[in-house]
Amino acid sequence: MITTKKVKLTAKAYFRILISRQIKNYGWFVVWIWVLAILLLIIGDSGKTAWSVLVFAYPLFVVWYNWRHAHAENNKIYLLEQYYEIDKDKIKCILDEDTHSSINVQHIIRVEVTKKYFLIFVSEVGFIHLPLDAFQSESDLDWFKREVLAQIET
Repeated sequence: MITTKKVKLTAKAYFRILISRQIKNYGWFVVWIWVLAILLLIIGDSGKTAWSVLVFAYPLFVVWYNWRHAHAENNKIYLLEQYYEIDKDKIKCILDEDTHSSINVQHIIRVEVTKKYFLIFVSEVGFIHLPLDAFQSESDLDWFKREVLAQIET
């Protein structure tokens, strides 16, 4: 079993994770929408111009929605200081001595690795963020990759 350092996610970092996931999953969709909007603006029909404005507004709405989600009072649990106890079969997130949650590794559906985090998905949209620098040592990180991540189909 390994124990990580205490970590604390900021609202800004959480927002960046959410936006980067949106870009990764829907980036090409937004590009095609913008191409369509530009074409509609070039054509110049007033009805098409209204659609162009709506199409341009969609990415702004997505940014606003994710910013609001990252800063929402209801989601402050994501921003509390926490640490993880990880063994071969379970990941346990600990906020304090009375507040913790755990998940069996077999219930993790996938893991995405970013430049700074392991995003450990427990559902299609719900994930645990585990910073790469949260591990006490390089050997802990290697153990995590070898013993835990190897069990999960990514």
